[in-house]
Amino acid sequence: MSAAALSVPDRAAGRRMFLLLVAALALPFVLAATLLFSGWRPAATPHHGELLVQAATPPLSPDDLVIHAGPPKSALAGRWLLVAVEPQGCAAACARRLDALRRVHVALYKAMPRVKRVLLADGDFPLAQPDLTVAAPASWPALDRAGIYLVDPRGQAVLRYAPDAEPRAMLADVARLLRYSWTG
Repeated sequence: MSAAALSVPDRAAGRRMFLLLVAALALPFVLAATLLFSGWRPAATPHHGELLVQAATPPLSPDDLVIHAGPPKSALAGRWLLVAVEPQGCAAACARRLDALRRVHVALYKAMPRVKRVLLADGDFPLAQPDLTVAAPASWPALDRAGIYLVDPRGQAVLRYAPDAEPRAMLADVARLLRYSWTG
C-alpha cells in the first residue's frame, strides 16, 4: 500500500466536529444563564416553610438561652433545632403543636439524635416532655413571631413555619436537610 492510497483527513470536517462538540457542551450553560438573568423561577419550591434570609437574623447561640426546664444548653450545641415560639404562653393549642412537633422529631428515626426541640414561652407548660428544652422568649429576640423555626447547627434560622403548619411538610423539609447536611 502506498502513501498516495491513504486518504488525507478533511480539516474542514474536523473543525465542524470540534465546533459541534463545543456547542453541545456549552448549550446547558448558555440556557441556564439565560434563564437566570431573565428572572425565571420554577413554579414550585422544594420547601414548605418560609425561607429566611441569613442576613435578617443574627446567629442564635444556645448560651443565650434562659432555660426553665428540660435538657441543658450543652445538649443543644451543634444540633439542628426545631424551635416553637409561643409569645402568649403555652395553652391547649400550643400543647397540640408541641405534640405534633414531637411526632415529627420521632419520625426522623435514625436522624433523631441530630435534632433537638426547644420551646420559647413563658408560664406553665401543660405537657411533660423530658426531652423538650423550655426557655424564655427573651433569650432569642430575633425569633419574635409565633411559629416554628428550624435553626441550623451554626445558629442560623433557616425556615419558619406558621403555627398551624402541616407536620408532614415540616418532616419532609427537615428530613431533606438532614439527608444533604453533614453538620449537626
